[in-house]
Amino acid sequence: MYAATAPRATALHRTDTLVQSWLFERQQLTALLCTLPDLHNQDALMAPAQQAHLVGFCEALMDYISAGHFEIYRRIIHQSLPLYPEDARWVLDTMDLIDASTDAALAFNDQLDQQLAQGGSDSRLVLQLAALVQCLEQRFGLEDQLIRRCHLRDHAATRH
Repeated sequence: MYAATAPRATALHRTDTLVQSWLFERQQLTALLCTLPDLHNQDALMAPAQQAHLVGFCEALMDYISAGHFEIYRRIIHQSLPLYPEDARWVLDTMDLIDASTDAALAFNDQLDQQLAQGGSDSRLVLQLAALVQCLEQRFGLEDQLIRRCHLRDHAATRH
């Protein structure tokens, strides 16, 4: 029995390390967001000194989202669903909600790129950023649920 669980425990440990690193990226992303100027003031947000900061936030956000979709979610779901097939519907529903926040992040990133390329100022960017912040709050909560339900529960199953 030990021979069958040792590879699984090793895989879970690797996933654990990956998840912890990714959650650290999330902390850094949140810190970047918190250091943006007044999110309701278009002029402050698009001031030349802040544009690089906003671009850096978007780059970090795109990296974070990519890592979630192409590394974290796939891995923890792949490890969990064979043990808990009854969770498949919940996982699909949760991923649909996470995907909606991905769409909002991509739309904001595109809008920012367009605005910077045109050199103008569009008040919709402030509204999109405010909506994005709400989407990210929901996304982080959903990701935490996914980690608890699919990854941390695997640790408990491996120990027993």
